[in-house]
Amino acid sequence: MRILCFFAPALLLTSPLARAATLRVPADYAIIQDAIDAAVAGDTVLVAPGTYTDCDGGDCLPEVVRLKTGVDLISEGGPEVTTLGATVPSSFESMIEAPVGSAGATIQGFRITSFAGIRPGLNAGDALRLEIRDCHFDNLGPALGVQTQFGEEVVIEDCEFSAVQRAIHTYDIDVRIERCVFRECTGGTVVTMNGRERGRTAVVRDCEFRENNAGSGYSLAVTRFQAAGAITSSPPSVRCSA
Repeated sequence: MRILCFFAPALLLTSPLARAATLRVPADYAIIQDAIDAAVAGDTVLVAPGTYTDCDGGDCLPEVVRLKTGVDLISEGGPEVTTLGATVPSSFESMIEAPVGSAGATIQGFRITSFAGIRPGLNAGDALRLEIRDCHFDNLGPALGVQTQFGEEVVIEDCEFSAVQRAIHTYDIDVRIERCVFRECTGGTVVTMNGRERGRTAVVRDCEFRENNAGSGYSLAVTRFQAAGAITSSPPSVRCSA
């Protein structure tokens, strides 16, 4: 008995494969969060210039954006023309949330501001890896710009923080901050990084601290880290300790 076997290459070519997609706002989705919810790991949500708030679509959400594992959130035009803004004040609800366990998420090219007084910028609790690039955090009132804790690594590059109480606070996570500007920050230590005695590493490179009012605090405080990289600070109010 002979058994005839054949393959259909066309079927193989059209079988479902994991392909990265670009979901556009507002061309494909009117609301950023709807695009993120529809995306899967490897996709990019590309946002056109404009102002996007926590009350887009009629209902005010707890946050402007909730990131998703493996999904990049990128603006087309950069922070000068693309704004994520809060219209509802809150002392504890951040405008951008990275959910627990999220990994590989990137946010790039946004101005992150509050139109309603106090509102924290970005919070990532237990996020495995988060990259923040070319973002401007400003006018958040007496609130944090970026807060991350208990994750694997946060990378912050080419960002600017102004008119916030404290720019960055990290705890028990590897940190890399490069080419960032911190100015007119008003409340205590501008950047605080605590490695929590677990062999964490911190790198701060080619950053500028200027016209900040740290009060009795510091421009930069680095404690309990395994290593610290090159630090550029003006004025030189920097504290580093093992």
